[in-house]
Amino acid sequence: FTEHGTIQGDEINILAPHANYGWPNKTSGKYRYSEYAPGKINDTFIDPVWYWLQTIAPTGLVFYTGDEFPLWKNNLFVAGLSRGSLWRMTIDGDAIKSAEELFVDDRKRLRKVVQSPMGKLYLLVDEMNGTLIRLKQKQTQ
Repeated sequence: FTEHGTIQGDEINILAPHANYGWPNKTSGKYRYSEYAPGKINDTFIDPVWYWLQTIAPTGLVFYTGDEFPLWKNNLFVAGLSRGSLWRMTIDGDAIKSAEELFVDDRKRLRKVVQSPMGKLYLLVDEMNGTLIRLKQKQTQ
């Protein structure tokens, strides 16, 4: 699951029963107030499997299992509001091996990334009249 941090601190975590991911006592970003000092807690915190050094404001994720983009099969996609970003993560078991930001020359605030039952990838743009974008393979001649 994605976790939207306060100042940076956006993370991807693996959901597990009874796990404590740390907030507000531990973060990969910064606390909202500089004077905040977390109390001493005797809990064991689970580290994120990924975190960004910049704010992306993640709005969810999807594992891609479709056939339209064979090189992206079984990759994780994360949409972001803050930078208008879409991230593709390659994974190996419980580890993220690489992260690639897509469409950096055409940023849009993304509310959601989903895969249809037919395996198509869609993006919902966060606008007054929200746009739905279907990602397609570029046709080569």
